[in-house]
Amino acid sequence: MAEAVIEVKNLSKKYGSFEALKNVDIKLEKGIYAFLGLNGAGKTTFINLLTDNISRTSGDIFYNGTEIKRLSGKYRKKIGYMPQEQGYYGDFTGREYLSYIAGLKGVKNKKNKVEELLSQFNLEDKADIKIKKYSGGMRQRIVLAQTMLDDPLIIILDEPTVGLDPLERRRFKNYIKEISKEKIVIYCTHIISDVTDLADRLVFMKNGELVRVCGIDEIIDEAECADKSLEMIVLSYIN
Repeated sequence: MAEAVIEVKNLSKKYGSFEALKNVDIKLEKGIYAFLGLNGAGKTTFINLLTDNISRTSGDIFYNGTEIKRLSGKYRKKIGYMPQEQGYYGDFTGREYLSYIAGLKGVKNKKNKVEELLSQFNLEDKADIKIKKYSGGMRQRIVLAQTMLDDPLIIILDEPTVGLDPLERRRFKNYIKEISKEKIVIYCTHIISDVTDLADRLVFMKNGELVRVCGIDEIIDEAECADKSLEMIVLSYIN
């Protein structure tokens, strides 16, 4: 599988006089990037620009050296996006839902891919039950499964564990680890415990700006040296 590299340069977004995103520069390669910030920090705006869902005010986004505006649909097919506000069809069974989305996406060998994902996300025994009867964790898994239907190289998850209990949250994070090999995973959250044992890199955002990018080990060392909790160190960057 070919590797993906995204380079973001001087990316900004304004709504009138309000700057939702300010001159962001970042290079993303394979691994899990946790974007941490309070509500309104600019995480969702960044995602919407990265997925080409909204127009940018200024800046560039390159995928493997080519501006994504030139790639258009070819770039979007590389992306699996799980938004915070998720849509699913409650009267569909899990199998019907994945089959329907696979058809919309033009997935080859649709039946085999659907069965593969039902197995991968431990939904085989619930595949013929209507989604409206699923638990919160099962609904998260079926929506995550649909993002994987066409083997995306870029996976974007916006607050994916909101509303899940601790056990479901841990299970969900294990699925993320499993699918993250050789892919770029962007995991936006304000739940600090979600990423301390998951992310390869932490990306701190505040007031539309990228404050710091670092490895998880750096933050752990910083917390130990300051004799503070990891949560306190993280909050010091995003508050």
